[in-house]
Amino acid sequence: FSPVMRWGLAQAVVLLVVATAAAAEDSKRVLLISFDGFRHDLLNETTAPFITEWAKGGAWFTNGLQSQYVTYTAPNHLSIVTGLREDGHGIVSNYFYDPDTKEHYDLFNMTKRQGVVNESLTEQWYGGEPIWITNQKAGGQSVVMYWPAGNAVWKGQPGTASWSKEWSSYGDLNTWMADVDEFVEKLAADPKNTLAALYVAEPDHTLHTYGFFFEGRLIKKVAELDKLFRYIVKRMDDRGLLNSTDIILTADHGHSEIQGADHVMCIPEYVKGEVGKDFEIGDHMLYPLSEEFEAAAYANLTKAVKEKRLGVNVYLKKDLPPRFHYSNTSRVGRIVFEPKLGWTTSLNCTNNKLKEQYGESLKDQPFHSSTHGMDPLEGEMRALLVMKGPSFSQGKKYSEIPENIDLYGLMAKLLRATPAPNHGKMDIVEKALNNGDSSSGGTSIINPATRGIYQVPVAVDSLGFLFFVVPSVLIVGLFFVYAWRRTVIMEDPTWAMATDNRYKPLHEQAMDDAFEFSPPERRRERGQPQHQSGGRGNGLLDSESEDEF
Repeated sequence: FSPVMRWGLAQAVVLLVVATAAAAEDSKRVLLISFDGFRHDLLNETTAPFITEWAKGGAWFTNGLQSQYVTYTAPNHLSIVTGLREDGHGIVSNYFYDPDTKEHYDLFNMTKRQGVVNESLTEQWYGGEPIWITNQKAGGQSVVMYWPAGNAVWKGQPGTASWSKEWSSYGDLNTWMADVDEFVEKLAADPKNTLAALYVAEPDHTLHTYGFFFEGRLIKKVAELDKLFRYIVKRMDDRGLLNSTDIILTADHGHSEIQGADHVMCIPEYVKGEVGKDFEIGDHMLYPLSEEFEAAAYANLTKAVKEKRLGVNVYLKKDLPPRFHYSNTSRVGRIVFEPKLGWTTSLNCTNNKLKEQYGESLKDQPFHSSTHGMDPLEGEMRALLVMKGPSFSQGKKYSEIPENIDLYGLMAKLLRATPAPNHGKMDIVEKALNNGDSSSGGTSIINPATRGIYQVPVAVDSLGFLFFVVPSVLIVGLFFVYAWRRTVIMEDPTWAMATDNRYKPLHEQAMDDAFEFSPPERRRERGQPQHQSGGRGNGLLDSESEDEF
């Protein structure tokens, strides 16, 4: 070739490489996974070797992720996907009462009210904008499996997730793997599917039922979750999605072992009245229907805490710590219970029932159960957070502790979508990006009205693809047509062949494909009694209620 032709060929190759890279970048997606109740320090090489090794290769927040108060399942899963605190998105507990509308919310059917689950999916309950709607507004599609309220209608928002499936069972490893097969196939079915969210109800269920130490149940369950996550990664790799997907593995809250039956505060012992007549109930709170009842109930509760030295904080709503951001909504009860670490409260137990099972001293029988709902600043309440993918740093650990509301803005940025107003910040989570630079993908603008951020995406989107990548490919094609006609390519077709010194990419060893599993079997449907096999678990505990009993 002449020098001019060689220079032109070099420019064409550069354009082709840039175009290919831009196209690959444009195909990225986000996969959000939540293992309910997976405390940040449960991750170790003994019980979860695969996840631990995977975490070592990504961006690992080793001190965990801070939840919102109250540290329960439904509200914190919604904080993750909206970037709003609980008084912002409106879901203030797993079940609660709205004095303004006199209606009940109960997403998991803990109170067994007729039709309450369907009523809890209507738009009147939900504020803000979930990440799947944000993604769809930006032109993407969303695949949501089992995420709490993933199939709900959101106030003022167009439609629901592109595809969603409602949670119905705790399941087991075989069931989870079958679910993953369906989930990954849905994700792979359309390149427009740029967001996926998957929820698994463990190890929370096991921790409520058996605690941290009973018969090694927790260790076995975490080992199953490790196998499940390995299978998720394998199936993503099988479908050619893994290398172009940013994976965020997290949880809604941590857990704290209850120290014994004598560390349970039975609320009915100190609140005398009739539900629906004198007061309404919510998970960890009361809604007195008169000022007189409120004064009497609060006096009895605080007196019991003081005289019996119970490890529970009893608050009037107006006295809740401001950092909880939990008072600015009518949906929070006027009396709130916050157990300290090692303690719990129950709206269903009595002291006599406890003594029947655990003896007069409440110590004759072992008590195995764990719970949450405590102050989010407690280390035991912090959740797992590991992120890995093309957008994230590799092999880095971070000691900083972000809040779960920060993940919404991060996901919007990864999806090149404009986030709705939210309470999150980007200063910590953005450090995990592989360039460590806050200018990547968007500019954060503080929104004083919501104490949150907007993100303004830069011009690296589908329009950028059309106006840059497509013309680049055309230029490269025209150049090669010209080269064919003007050079010796026809006489010497070996000019473009690679030599033995060409680049040889590393090949990752394929994962073990020796997974065998039986057809899925739903072991427990919503509202059915739990099955306990062998030994004594938590006895009176109802694992579906964060109040425990």
